[in-house]
Amino acid sequence: MKSFLQTTSLCLIFLLLLIHSGFAQQKTIKGVVSDEKGLPVPGVSIMVKGTQQGTSTNGDGGYTINVPSASSMLIFRAIGYATREVAATSSVLNVSIRETTGDLDEVVVKGFGAQQKKITVTGSVSTISGKDLVSTSVANVSNMLIGNAPGVSGLQQSGEPGRNGSAIYIRGVSTYAGSTDPLIVIDGVPEPPEQTYSRLNSMDANEIESLNILKDASSTAVYGVRGANGVIIVTTKRGKVGKPVLSASTNFGFTTAANLPKNVSSYDFAVMRNEAIRTEQSTYGVSAFNDLIFDANDLWKFANNRDYLPSEVAAYPGLNDAQRAALNASPALYYSSRDLFKDQFGGRGPQQQFNLNIAGGTEKVKYYTSLGYFSQGSILQNTDYFGANTNSTYNRYNFLSNFDINAVKNLAISVNLSGQFGTTVGPGIDGGTSLGDRYKIIMQYLYDTNAMMAPGIIENKLINSIAGNPGTPSNPLGRKIGSLLGNQNSIRNLLASGSETTYDSRLSGRIGAKYTMDYLTKGLSLRANVNYENNYSKATTYRVTLPEYSVRRNPVDPNVLDFFGGERTSSGTFNPNPNHNSVNRTFYVDAGIDYARTFGSHNVTALVLGNAQKYYLPFDNFNTPSGNMGLVANVAYNYKEKYLAEVSVGYNGTEQFAEGRRFGLFPAYSAGWVMSNESFFPKNDYFTFFKIRASYGLSG
Repeated sequence: MKSFLQTTSLCLIFLLLLIHSGFAQQKTIKGVVSDEKGLPVPGVSIMVKGTQQGTSTNGDGGYTINVPSASSMLIFRAIGYATREVAATSSVLNVSIRETTGDLDEVVVKGFGAQQKKITVTGSVSTISGKDLVSTSVANVSNMLIGNAPGVSGLQQSGEPGRNGSAIYIRGVSTYAGSTDPLIVIDGVPEPPEQTYSRLNSMDANEIESLNILKDASSTAVYGVRGANGVIIVTTKRGKVGKPVLSASTNFGFTTAANLPKNVSSYDFAVMRNEAIRTEQSTYGVSAFNDLIFDANDLWKFANNRDYLPSEVAAYPGLNDAQRAALNASPALYYSSRDLFKDQFGGRGPQQQFNLNIAGGTEKVKYYTSLGYFSQGSILQNTDYFGANTNSTYNRYNFLSNFDINAVKNLAISVNLSGQFGTTVGPGIDGGTSLGDRYKIIMQYLYDTNAMMAPGIIENKLINSIAGNPGTPSNPLGRKIGSLLGNQNSIRNLLASGSETTYDSRLSGRIGAKYTMDYLTKGLSLRANVNYENNYSKATTYRVTLPEYSVRRNPVDPNVLDFFGGERTSSGTFNPNPNHNSVNRTFYVDAGIDYARTFGSHNVTALVLGNAQKYYLPFDNFNTPSGNMGLVANVAYNYKEKYLAEVSVGYNGTEQFAEGRRFGLFPAYSAGWVMSNESFFPKNDYFTFFKIRASYGLSG
């Protein structure tokens, strides 16, 4: 009995020692995760290497985690930062992580939300961060792309506020629906081809997390026919775990014309015009323009900036010597030289932007909300005349709210709500429904003017040099230019076109769900997205009857101006513009299966997804629907991030093609070799990365 008790006691003591040893191996680590500037980083994922044990940093960057032993390794991961592994050698472990702008660990968003590390991407993809976009401080996102990515060029068709976006060309020009525009995808939702840049250029750049440009067939094949001209994928910002972070930003600036054409003098213009008329006469035998040639007396007035010859002043009755001397010394009103381009486009367009956003959340709910305001003026000189105005302005309000909700186990819900409300005021150009048309018409007003036309507004009166009877003392040049060059100047035509006010509003709502099925096999998940967008546009043109005058210097007192004309038959009228009144609706849905898993050194990702989109765009009073649908598959593989391969296929179609020819198959293949990850590659600070890649595919 005594022996049994001794044996039992020894076993209990040994068991207690084992338990104590097990607890002793558990170690609590505390610390703060900060960036390179020493600022805390919330939402950093911290995992014990080789286990499923982990935590994340709070709003102050702090964390607490238990590790099995002092030899454990902690892995710190965060979007936008390089992954770091640190040994758990101390109970207080403060860690600094660095941002990965342009880093190979950066995650790239590809077609239909697929994500890969930049180092493993085998297609041609360029990434622009939201920070880089905001730093450009230009009016809209399409202009921000120019010069920020290789293979991307653009053409700005107009400088009008609210209409000054650029057409983007990715690796040249191809076609889809007669268009050369790339496909724009915002938070996974493609924009209709008829409104390619509408929503993109209405976005506040402060809302954008990143922008990825897909340029080759291996990247765009999943979009099929719609990816013919490349794809621009826009990802907006989302909340992170941590305390609410309130941010505000503002900037102010001015826009000016970088270069303006220079006018010749009125004398040079008159000489060249005479030569043009004589050439016309000698070539076609036309004699009707004989009276339009400027004679020697006219040329003297142009050369000397005078409205009267000395002989005309001497012959004028009732003037004394002082009055004649004053009239001879008075500068011309009609024969003078003017810099018409500077007069019309020499202004400064003020620009200002404000943004206020808040972000934060818990493990259950994360949120990001942004409010923005943008205002831009025009370089057109601001002339206000009887309610008509030559200036252009653009004002826009933005809001964006993104929510990520982990309500139940394995199910994640994402909700996006956004809106843009803009008001554009500019010349009411007839027939100017496109940016190119408006620009051409406005410039035509200027080109139809000439160097000796009237100087616009004098003493709050619009001077039209051809008003009245040609050849009268009040209109000395009417007989020479009226029938050949029209009867108005550019300021008059801009004022007469009226003022067009366009109201645009865009509301978009998206809800997405992701269901993780790790209980079946690790890395498997289902997802679905539904999006509805409503665009409303309305335009009204206000036109007035303009009182127009001719002017001359009073011969008795040249400092006094005599005005002729000025009749006004009616007041202003408001007219709706049917070309700009519309309500456009877009409905989008997709559903798919994702798979991502690592087997030792082998990394595999796969995607199978179906999608459909329907949009209703009113043309010619018909609310005609149009749509497309497709099926997508993608598989990517890499071994130790050295040997890379990817296969993609898109099978999709559009109602814009004839029956029987609406669908097409678009396969693509790509491979890569990260030679710099090989052991034989020389390690130095100058040549740090080298990758060979090749791709082949079929795109729209």
